[in-house]
Amino acid sequence: HNFDIFYFTYFVTASLSDYVGTGSSGVTDGASALFTKLTSIAKNYLNDLYVTDQHGTASSGRVRKIDMDTKLVSTVATGINNPTGISVDANNNIYFVAQGTHKIYHMSSTSGVVTVYSGTGSSGSVN
Repeated sequence: HNFDIFYFTYFVTASLSDYVGTGSSGVTDGASALFTKLTSIAKNYLNDLYVTDQHGTASSGRVRKIDMDTKLVSTVATGINNPTGISVDANNNIYFVAQGTHKIYHMSSTSGVVTVYSGTGSSGSVN
């Protein structure tokens, strides 16, 4: 396992370099961030990255923000049951999937409040 996020640049020649992470597993924010199991990544219009990070038990997943200018990592949501997907809309709101709860969550860009966007908590397909 490599617990880093890499930055890939492609112009005439391609290069790949560590962007954030130390190469060790864990849950630490800041400049020496540690990640456990990154499952998805999205970028907002402010050039920040958001990642879902599964850590240990099913309900200890996190959504983490990576400031592309400072390379500082911060946790913006915790207690997520197996986060597996993330997206950011044009208003900088974050949507993420918690596979373990069969729900899609919405995190407001203005308040940071997380609410259920879709799903009943049961698996299945209903329109």
